[in-house]
Amino acid sequence: MLNDSKKFLTATILIVMTGCVSTNKPDTNQETPKGVPVSQSSTPYKYLSWANGLTEECHSIRNRDGAEQAIKCYDILVEKYPNHACGLNNYAWLLATHSESKYRNKELALKYSLRSVENSKNLSESHLASHLDTLAAAYAENGDFENAIKIQQEVIKLRKSSEKSDSWLRLKLYKENQPFHE
Repeated sequence: MLNDSKKFLTATILIVMTGCVSTNKPDTNQETPKGVPVSQSSTPYKYLSWANGLTEECHSIRNRDGAEQAIKCYDILVEKYPNHACGLNNYAWLLATHSESKYRNKELALKYSLRSVENSKNLSESHLASHLDTLAAAYAENGDFENAIKIQQEVIKLRKSSEKSDSWLRLKLYKENQPFHE
């Protein structure tokens, strides 16, 4: 089992090898966090590239090694990139909706989901809908079904018709005062 710094190094090597590039517009107010080895000529695009690559690595770890290892990866991601919308969103989704309660953390799910939405100004409507979908799930996990319903209705408005069926199912759960779990 790799320790956190070795995991981060492995993820950064993977990013360099794959040339991960973000299509999001950079947030020029964000600085490259301490401990992230990037050149002095790096731009906010480079920052997003590192963050996106680590987000993908955490997602891969979840699929390959399970939630416990993914949570360790996401903890590193949140420490290094505390305002990276996609990383925060993916982590919040795991914390709000995991099928096993031992991996859910409703407080962190809501905190990270709110921060994700706050930092999603440059996302497409489709991506924004995903972030709002996570926020609705986090509200529901916290028992705030009024906000969960309101946000989920907004998700349905933003989603393409082919993507709405899961959103409708979650809305139905929230109207029945039930959270969504995968």
